[in-house]
Amino acid sequence: MWWKVDMVKMAVQLLPPVMRGRLTVALLKVLTLPVRYIYEQLMARRKNADRRLNTTANVMYIEKALNEAFYLKERQIWIESTAAEDVVFWHRRDETQKDLYMYRRTEKSVTLKKRGESSYKDSFVVWVPTFLCTSENTEEDKYGGRNLREIRNLLSYYKPAGRTYRIELYDYE
Repeated sequence: MWWKVDMVKMAVQLLPPVMRGRLTVALLKVLTLPVRYIYEQLMARRKNADRRLNTTANVMYIEKALNEAFYLKERQIWIESTAAEDVVFWHRRDETQKDLYMYRRTEKSVTLKKRGESSYKDSFVVWVPTFLCTSENTEEDKYGGRNLREIRNLLSYYKPAGRTYRIELYDYE
């Protein structure tokens, strides 16, 4: 992300190439130590703020409704927000050509999309233990999809408009 900065690397790159010796780099590491400490504290606070912002009253209410529907006491069903991706979209004027794929040095792909196209990603993930439903396929589920259908009905009733979700199953010990 654009807010992740390596202070030592940035300080070394600001030096003229003639002055980039081992002694100068070691001195820069010492001089940037207070700034790096403040930066690490700032990133820790940012991470904590992101975690608090992702836990809204609506998320807690949906979790409570799902856990109470199946009489679960230890919060076995929980909701997790999906992380934002670093996807770069480029749009072309001529949309008659095929999509082009380009790669950076870091091997992250950049997709040239046509106007109106975007990647689909769910807004949040609902984690459900396997003792409630063993499979997302109703024929393979030992409960015949009854519990999964109940979870989907509750989610469609309580989720905010425009938000999408994905149900993931996990093994509960």
